[in-house]
Amino acid sequence: MKMIEYQQNNFFIQAGETPKLESIYAVALYDPKDGKIRHMHHVITLENASKTEPQLLERDAIANAKRVGHNTDGLKVLHIPNFGDPTSMYRVDVERKTLIKMPEMTLSKISKNGESQVTK
Repeated sequence: MKMIEYQQNNFFIQAGETPKLESIYAVALYDPKDGKIRHMHHVITLENASKTEPQLLERDAIANAKRVGHNTDGLKVLHIPNFGDPTSMYRVDVERKTLIKMPEMTLSKISKNGESQVTK
């Protein structure tokens, strides 16, 4: 671990040691018809921290999705214990129940009804 130091008003201040990232656990709420992910919940666990039970993470994912206005009726849940890249877009292979990374996309325009139109 590395000690973080920064300067403030000509004094060096130590902010403690930075723990290492141990894992990212993700819970995807997806449409079982097409694999489109409707809500993704991430939990970051740092070194030496206790891990949260998957059932609690699932409960929190559903509660958070509802809180931001998503309809969770009919959605399926996929747990991803060792989530790799949280900056990419994904979908779920509904037959294999696995996460699939989508090709990189760029936003081309916003349609009149507010839906994003993306192109490769």
